[in-house]
Amino acid sequence: MDPIRLIIVAVGGQGNLLASRVLGEAALAANVPVRMSEIHGMAQRGGVVESAVLFGDVESTIISDGEADALVGFEPSETLRAAKKCGKDTVVITNLGQLPPFTVAIGKGVYPDIPSSLDLLRQRVKKVIAFDGTGLAIKAGNADEGRRKRTDPFFGLREERRDRNRRPDPSERELVLRASLRGRFDQGGGATTRDREARRVEKGNL
Repeated sequence: MDPIRLIIVAVGGQGNLLASRVLGEAALAANVPVRMSEIHGMAQRGGVVESAVLFGDVESTIISDGEADALVGFEPSETLRAAKKCGKDTVVITNLGQLPPFTVAIGKGVYPDIPSSLDLLRQRVKKVIAFDGTGLAIKAGNADEGRRKRTDPFFGLREERRDRNRRPDPSERELVLRASLRGRFDQGGGATTRDREARRVEKGNL
């Protein structure tokens, strides 16, 4: 399939990494090729928390500036921070609930004017979908639901995520991970190598 490049950005603790992993597992369950990378910064302290999820036939986990097909922002200023990843065909989905960084709280920074900034963003991307996901989640009784509401529109994977029976077997995932960490899979991931690793795991040699 043609590549679909998704960037997810958030403030630390909002569930960015969890959301990307849920999408990744759903893609695997649906037999959709997927690659992922993560930047584990602390956005509340000025760093970046960013996930890249690439669906389809891709060789790299890096999304260059202007190449994202979709940008999901859990916090509006983080969405603006990642705007350089967007091009004229990018769809942007952003939460409007604000979590100003500590520099703003102590008076050493200025929070951006979100409405006017989003208006500028609309001029350079295909579409901007902006809504108060945090407010909707609070009305639903759980702020964590905001993550689900922002990621559900993507690729029809919601039902796949719910279908636990179609997820990869945990023991198989553990085997692949442990073997990969030891560098014992050949480039093609051949059956001989996998069988050898399976025997090592069974004997407790990993």
